[in-house]
Amino acid sequence: MNDVSFRVRFLMDLMSDIMPSFGIAYYDFSINSERFSLVETAGEDVGFATEISSSENSVTSAISNGKFITPRENDNAIKVFFTKESKISESSSLLTLPIRLTGSNGGALIIHANQFSDFKDYHKPLAESFALALSSISKEILSGDLTVEHFSFFQQLESFQADLDIVRSKEQFLDSITQFCRKNFTFDKLSIILFSDHDINDAIAEKVIGYSKDFTTGAIFQRQNSLLWEIFDKKEPVICDVLDLDLETMGRFLEDDIKEHKFFSYIGVPIKSKGKVMGCLSMESFIPGRFKAKEGGNLQILCSRLGLLLDWWKKFNVVRETAMHDSLTGLLNHGSFIELFQQELQRAGRYNEELVLLILDLDKFKRINDTYGHLYGDYVLKDTSEILKNAVRNIDVVARYGGEEFAIVLVKAGKKDSFETAKRIVSSVAEHDFKYDGISVKMTISAGMAEYPFDGKSAKELIGNADNAMYQAKKKGGDHVGIAGND
Repeated sequence: MNDVSFRVRFLMDLMSDIMPSFGIAYYDFSINSERFSLVETAGEDVGFATEISSSENSVTSAISNGKFITPRENDNAIKVFFTKESKISESSSLLTLPIRLTGSNGGALIIHANQFSDFKDYHKPLAESFALALSSISKEILSGDLTVEHFSFFQQLESFQADLDIVRSKEQFLDSITQFCRKNFTFDKLSIILFSDHDINDAIAEKVIGYSKDFTTGAIFQRQNSLLWEIFDKKEPVICDVLDLDLETMGRFLEDDIKEHKFFSYIGVPIKSKGKVMGCLSMESFIPGRFKAKEGGNLQILCSRLGLLLDWWKKFNVVRETAMHDSLTGLLNHGSFIELFQQELQRAGRYNEELVLLILDLDKFKRINDTYGHLYGDYVLKDTSEILKNAVRNIDVVARYGGEEFAIVLVKAGKKDSFETAKRIVSSVAEHDFKYDGISVKMTISAGMAEYPFDGKSAKELIGNADNAMYQAKKKGGDHVGIAGND
């Protein structure tokens, strides 16, 4: 596939992602034969004709002017675009758009709908954006500055998608999206709002840049009379000059919020995957009419890709989270802990902060498995994990280091405060009744602690020193906290 064909295929696939229930065909026009020849199709397979003669007035008129064709208007004109074997319905309707080259006819973009009502107000300007981009590709001729600029957006989108790393964290992933938007759009506020994983009636502002006097990242929006929920419910974009709307009761994100935050232009586009709305990307401007030109169409194209990309990221994240965590306790596993520990050490070094590592080991755990069996032993490990998680902050790192051994990284903390935390953990385990299946047992745990950078600057040094301190605690009978450097 040559470069031109690749670009055409890319645009056609992109368009079918945005209009999944439509059939789409791109025709090239030959001046010598005066015929339109089918180049590419995308979306629904509706049986487009491989060649169409331009000698019929209905074809020439429909394509050159760019129009909708309905069966009521001209049933024969519709049939010309399909093979005799095609299974189009009696209500089938078309949107035809010319592909122009330096003033002449270079081809046509034909879009089929099962019925005319499937076409929404925003479909024609959106399709015109693709027709303009296809015009710039044909025979590598770029007609005018607007076309060069327009096709540049598609090229940047292609590059953005190819370079986007779904292995990144959610925050990094959304940062990449907002950086792309900064380069390609002009706005005063951008908001990426996604549905909560826990409550479908909550939408969370996952990323907000620009104007911040109304809300910032982390804001939660519940269902109410607003443009945001209109987008969610109708699953369609909203592009408007806010002052043109009757917003006496409706707001942008919250009821009446337009009165205090006087934006003029608003565009909100649903982020969808497989027909399901995942969220919304909105842009606002203090300039009227900002998003009614090509930027509005470009944002819709971007959002069609974001749905797919976010879906990929979510699926990969499930796999990643599964791979990072111990299946029994739900804590980080050994490999993931080492990776995160090294990241925390780098951060502590960069900001000249302290950090404490705790290594903990259940005392005489082997007797539990030998006496009561491995099922009861698994229960003890899970209960201990909960005690550890509940004893530290959300910013701290807790892991199952291996077997009955655990590790905790206490960030931005020194030995003095961490010693109290470690004693509290040891006491909590000793006081806990491990009751399961009619069995009740008391357990103890030993802990060793080492501080960065005083007891070591590398993960290996700190783990070794904390481990030695933990074994010193065990030599004293267990149920104790050992401190590196205090022999």
